[in-house]
Amino acid sequence: MIRVFLLIAFFCGFSPAKATPSCRTGFAAVAAIPSSARERIKSVLSLDKIRQLDEMDARFRAISDPNYDPELEGLSRKEISDEFVALAPVIQLYYQFKESLTLQIESWDERDKLRSESHALDTEIYDREAMGLSTVVLLETKAKLEQEKKGFYELADSELENAVASARELVAALNEYQKRLAASSELPSIAVAYRPRQGNIAGFKDSELEEFYNTTSPDAPQSTNMAGKFPWSMYAEKVLARLHLINDCVSLKELKDFGGKDLKKYKEGKQYANYYAIEVDKQWRILFRWEEGHAFNIFIANYHNE
Repeated sequence: MIRVFLLIAFFCGFSPAKATPSCRTGFAAVAAIPSSARERIKSVLSLDKIRQLDEMDARFRAISDPNYDPELEGLSRKEISDEFVALAPVIQLYYQFKESLTLQIESWDERDKLRSESHALDTEIYDREAMGLSTVVLLETKAKLEQEKKGFYELADSELENAVASARELVAALNEYQKRLAASSELPSIAVAYRPRQGNIAGFKDSELEEFYNTTSPDAPQSTNMAGKFPWSMYAEKVLARLHLINDCVSLKELKDFGGKDLKKYKEGKQYANYYAIEVDKQWRILFRWEEGHAFNIFIANYHNE
């Protein structure tokens, strides 16, 4: 069995042990990057697909383990070999994607360290100037720090572009994998677990909002001319991003971790008791009920009318 995997890996030109950038899952890596970068990634590769890729990665590692025994799952060696070959190109791209995210996180971390050092220097320069002491050396050091900080900004931006490019390739590779999965009778039945979920949104209270969600492309949000008091022309893109976030996250904790810092639950006695809300701005909020992993009765409300 080990020889079979080694031969397949050799012909694929890929080894999971060598290719892995870190033990961090893609889902956790996306959560760790700045929110603006996270939105760029999510506009190409949804949270649901990232979660799906993490599951595929875990499966790929399992069947690559020399101690893995396919008979325990009622599978033949050929089925596992076929699954390995089908997964390998997707997982290889996924590791490239995670590598870009990891380098981006490291760049932001270094930038933050330099920013703290720069602030400390500012304080020292101010104190020395107040005492009439020379600040030439300190100013030179600060200039070098600013140059280094700029370099990490540029590196982070470059890695973000690499991650976005990898994400686009991943979407295409995932689509090909799904087509192969649907058409092939050779891949093991366990692979069916990798099919995408339908999402968490179970229903809307606001028919206008439901129409907007169902007719607007998630990749190219557009303003609408729908009637009503809500300023769609200003917030169409943000509302759509929030709705897709609600749809993709499998738990309220995940929803809060992925950009839902303004997530709140209304207490008993309030107008919207037991509803959850995410801010659109200081005036408007998206409200919804959440039960058994699904969001329903979704609508937009004016905060000042609560």
